[in-house]
Amino acid sequence: MNEQYGYMFDQEPIVLGRVTSSTWRKDPKRLSFVLSRYKFCAKILEGCSNVFEVGCGDGWAAKIVSECVDHLTLTDYDPRFCEEASFSSSSWPRIPSVLCHDFLATTMEHIAWMFLNIYHRHKSVLSYQI
Repeated sequence: MNEQYGYMFDQEPIVLGRVTSSTWRKDPKRLSFVLSRYKFCAKILEGCSNVFEVGCGDGWAAKIVSECVDHLTLTDYDPRFCEEASFSSSSWPRIPSVLCHDFLATTMEHIAWMFLNIYHRHKSVLSYQI
């Protein structure tokens, strides 16, 4: 075997999360845009202390951001996605926190107060994905 590629066979392949797998199956080009968006966010958020992602899905692509910030919190309203995000991020060098919360069931005033409280307490940068 060519030594140039030997290291690739020393590790198991990565398993994609459910959302990421579905994207790969339905529209592989979209996955490149998703990863590009995370790379852009990572560049913007680089060096930040605490970052929230609201609506993380399976959380698979968030690894790109987690490598550039001190602490990442992944959030989603669906417990299945939160479980998937916890699983997919469990082997990352910087393991994010995962919070399961339905922000849409909360009043906007409560959400704004909660984010402002977190921001002022931790000097965090809050990001969101649409």
